[in-house]
Amino acid sequence: MNNISYVDTLLYFLAYPIYVFGFLLALLEVIFLVKDSGKYFFFASNIFIIIFEFIVIAVFKINTFDKNMIHTPYFEIKFSVYQFCILLILYDLFFYIEHFLMHKLKLLQAIHYVHHSSKVFDLSVGFRLSWFRKIRRLVFFIPLLFIGFDATLIILAMSLVNAYAFFVHSATKIRYPKFLFFLVSPALHSIHHYERTKLLNIGGMFTVWDHLFNTFEDKLDTFPVFGVKGYVISLNPIKNEIYSLYLYFKHCLKIK
Repeated sequence: MNNISYVDTLLYFLAYPIYVFGFLLALLEVIFLVKDSGKYFFFASNIFIIIFEFIVIAVFKINTFDKNMIHTPYFEIKFSVYQFCILLILYDLFFYIEHFLMHKLKLLQAIHYVHHSSKVFDLSVGFRLSWFRKIRRLVFFIPLLFIGFDATLIILAMSLVNAYAFFVHSATKIRYPKFLFFLVSPALHSIHHYERTKLLNIGGMFTVWDHLFNTFEDKLDTFPVFGVKGYVISLNPIKNEIYSLYLYFKHCLKIK
């Protein structure tokens, strides 16, 4: 399916309203659900990161994933709902692999610290993302392009998985009924954000990868501690990003 410009148009017009809606939901959670005394500081720190990113993108007209990029697929896959479901599952698998590497490779881990450093767990954490994520995720899109999936459909699958991944940061920590066992819930993802070092619940949308690779856990701590030990959080989005890299180079140079 080469001409699906209506999907482009839909995603373009929905993107900013969805961000605004997500911001309002995050604000309501902070006001009514989050009990931490520093919740407004962490909320502001989280939101300033995404706002600064939008400003940089607007000023420099950055586009890290152009759907019209050179594309020479091995197979030309025609669009159908069934094939889009396959694409969604494959993208979620790539999301799992990428997320796993973000916790295992030191440089990527330092970048990912930006996201994990919040001491509270609520929807605003879904906005607390490193600016480098757009570049690193491009690497995981390329195989799907060469397999033959349309770039716009990849963006659509990416948008669905990322929107769902945003939702699972909810402070409600909802547990799903048993018949939805294959979906990541806010309760399950909250475990991933515990300060303890064991790597658990890496999946973005589906739990199947965590079950397959033995990274699944459903036992919640009674008094969970969130964040990255020793990470100094700032209201300055530039400092938040630089501090992650500082921790990386400090590790490499073994500075005390």
